[in-house]
Amino acid sequence: MATRLGILIAAGFTALLGGLEPASAQEYYGKNKVNYFDYDPYFIESEHFTIYFDKGSIQVAEFVAKEAERALVKLEKDLKYTLKGRYPIVVYNSHNGFSENNIQLSEIPEGTGGFTEFAQGRVVIPYTGSYSDFRHVIHHDLSHSITIELWTGGGWLGAMVNQAATLPPLWVAEGLAEYLAHPGGMEKETDDFMRDATITGYVPPIEELGGFFAYRGGQSVFYFIAQEYGKDKVAQFVSSIRTAGNVDKALKSSLGKPLDEVNEAWQRWLKRQYWNEINLHDDPEEVAKNMTDHRETGSTYNVAPSFSPQGDKIAYLTNRRNTFDIYLMSAIDGKNLGRLVAGERSSDFESMFVLRPGISWSPDGRRIAFAAKANNKNTLYLMNVREKKVTRRFKFDLDGLFEPTWSPDGRHVLFYETDEV
Repeated sequence: MATRLGILIAAGFTALLGGLEPASAQEYYGKNKVNYFDYDPYFIESEHFTIYFDKGSIQVAEFVAKEAERALVKLEKDLKYTLKGRYPIVVYNSHNGFSENNIQLSEIPEGTGGFTEFAQGRVVIPYTGSYSDFRHVIHHDLSHSITIELWTGGGWLGAMVNQAATLPPLWVAEGLAEYLAHPGGMEKETDDFMRDATITGYVPPIEELGGFFAYRGGQSVFYFIAQEYGKDKVAQFVSSIRTAGNVDKALKSSLGKPLDEVNEAWQRWLKRQYWNEINLHDDPEEVAKNMTDHRETGSTYNVAPSFSPQGDKIAYLTNRRNTFDIYLMSAIDGKNLGRLVAGERSSDFESMFVLRPGISWSPDGRRIAFAAKANNKNTLYLMNVREKKVTRRFKFDLDGLFEPTWSPDGRHVLFYETDEV
């Protein structure tokens, strides 16, 4: 049975956090997030967790409760550690609501799929329409709750006060969470990422794994340890971090090798895994024409290309101006035909959904349809390409709206929505 919870409890959450990016209380002192709606929380309880959720999300909350208990069984077995505390899981109906939470004071970008608050081990996650992705986030962030308790004996708050906290580097915390979140320890996305990095020669040493490499590279390190030394050594290494005080000593204690030797072994292992594939596959430049050059434009993302029906133009998302915009180029020679949408610069285009993009051309090639976040509501836009002008916009009372596609007759637009949970 779901129980109503007063809003004041949710408003009283602490702001000492840890997650995908460290929160800085000083940076946001005196500033407030814009809140478009109230979070009206209810809660249900499972054996080890309390799940807080918004009105109308009881099915999602029940899914979280079952999946969290299932994840806990696996995590305790893999880490050889029994959870002592009871931790809350706060669930939002969408990323829009999640981005407004007052548990983390800093702004939450689209790429953040959830976070674990280090002070009390609270897991905060949004439902975004995919139960597969949701399951992964639950497993990932619950691993943080368990390792926080394992490394500190409780939350970081009490451990810091007692000067007893051992804060491991990001590649350990996030790489381990990714490794534990997948049944086999490795999934296709990380395998592809590490293959490209190894073949093209930009894998950093373990001690320099940061940013996105903290996730993919860190996961690869733990998978390597499991493959070469055994899964039990992963648990030994993780357990050793608190008593050893640093990664180098923890590796010596668990694997019998210091960090520099483990790095050499990992780099050699990667080459043996992937270098032979150079002879099995063509390089992209050998079979295709590169239409964008990130070194020339300064972009790090050029994604979601969509050909016009005539095949002469491409609309795509890029961050060449440090925000995500929709640009148009010639499909014939790659010539820049200008910017169609200036994203993330106004309330009309707060977010361009780079993780779930969708740009669709009308059959006559005159208009494109795309979705964007506007005033915390996912909005469907129709744009005249020649005039670079939005002609229509549609707002629905939905928690999510993504990936619009034009019908062949040009009379309808189909899209994914996440209202039914």
